Amino acid sequence: MTGNGVAGHACPPSGAPPVGCIAEDKGIELVGTSNSVVSHNVVSHNLADGGIGVADDGPTDPGAPNTHAGIPYGATNDVVSDNLIIDNGNGCGIVIAAYNQGTPVENIQVFGNTIIGAAPAPGQFFPPPGSYIGQIVVATDGPFADISNTQVVGNNLDGSELPGIVVHSNVFGDIITNTLIQDNVIADNGYYPGPPAIKPNDPGVSQGTTGIALIAEVGGTDTPSPVLTNTNVSSNTILNDTNGVWLCGTYHTSVHQLHGNPTNSIVVCNAGGN
Repeated sequence: MTGNGVAGHACPPSGAPPVGCIAEDKGIELVGTSNSVVSHNVVSHNLADGGIGVADDGPTDPGAPNTHAGIPYGATNDVVSDNLIIDNGNGCGIVIAAYNQGTPVENIQVFGNTIIGAAPAPGQFFPPPGSYIGQIVVATDGPFADISNTQVVGNNLDGSELPGIVVHSNVFGDIITNTLIQDNVIADNGYYPGPPAIKPNDPGVSQGTTGIALIAEVGGTDTPSPVLTNTNVSSNTILNDTNGVWLCGTYHTSVHQLHGNPTNSIVVCNAGGN
């Protein structure tokens, strides 16, 4: 699976999205799809926006240009397993995302995948165009979006421009609950663009490279604040990173049996986290 996505149409990571951009312009993208399996694929050199994505559908259809709305459907009981995802440009290796209110993303399993990207060059502030971003992301990206019961288990990640595994509650009213991150091997990762990072709660170049980042973008003026709660981080190995686990604005987080050689096992941001 190579050469897919609509080149030049991926939405930028920040700022107002241009008309016609595609939020999840992946090589393989499931939108508003349930009870489906993406397994045993080789996903490589898709240069639009990364590798594999699972998302809801609705007023924001993340798989279509933003001038078009989809039909409201959540995404439930999907599996992304045993894929080789290597050197996909401009976007993340695997993304589990929710964009709409009332169309939850639930019970998604991400296991046994190998994701290969590229670590940032020393002192690099912004990933250059075409970078192999790598990483696994679980994120709510629109107001009042909801993700629950995601399992990220037994994956191998080698190189990423951003933190290796990210759980990110981005927008007011968002809720991410009951995420399991277990038995993953995560090596040679990066940080968010900066300095400083585009969002103050994210680990930037001054905070250092990060294996796992759990972030709720609390502290903004819009209410209610995004929520990230009941995350279980268990038996992961993190290699060649400054920070093992970065916590920001989180609640009821369990981190245990962290292996590897991070300089700082657990770091809590200025906004707090537990």
